[in-house]
Amino acid sequence: MTKEEIPKEIDDALKTWYKNAIILRFFQVLMGIVAIILTITVASKIVGTEQILGIEASSWVAWGAAISTGLLASLNIGSKANNIWNGWRILNEAKMRYMNQDEFKIDKLIDAYRDAEKTIGGVDIKVSL
Repeated sequence: MTKEEIPKEIDDALKTWYKNAIILRFFQVLMGIVAIILTITVASKIVGTEQILGIEASSWVAWGAAISTGLLASLNIGSKANNIWNGWRILNEAKMRYMNQDEFKIDKLIDAYRDAEKTIGGVDIKVSL
């Protein structure tokens, strides 16, 4: 008996989740590096009182550091990237089992898709004032 074809939605989800996890991780690292560099720049007073659009340059650098740090903290990008990777792992493993183990049936693959979706979850934005 031949196995059913893997649903297109599962293959599409794996590709999308993989791409999204990489993008989120890149954004997390980029924002972290920007926040560190800008914070150190302000603290070390490398930029002075020269004006950019009528505002001291150091204020602009501090603003950039605050924006980067705020995005990282409020969007919880690291956790979201981890959740997507974990969901991808669940579904990818199930797909491999489905393709290579006769006893692994399509219903288990679809259950793994459901479990992966739950692992990924929604987008949580944390704002504290």
